[in-house]
Amino acid sequence: MVALFSKSIFVLIIKVFGALFSFGIAAYVTRTLNTEGAGKYFYAVSIVIFIATLSRMGTDNAIIKVSTLLNNKKEYERLND
Repeated sequence: MVALFSKSIFVLIIKVFGALFSFGIAAYVTRTLNTEGAGKYFYAVSIVIFIATLSRMGTDNAIIKVSTLLNNKKEYERLND
């Protein structure tokens, strides 16, 4: 239980750091570029995020499902495949 809690805290810290880093980049871009340049940058970021979301196509849910099935069958060695 302690290991799960420590891993959860680690994930939370990484997510908070990522959000702060994104905010810092956005602040830097808006201060250094003009309005048109910042708009192009944020438009490009939006397109990349949209394409990345589409490219996942549910693989995260499939990974969770398969790993749960393997865990229930106690086939731990196949989890690394």
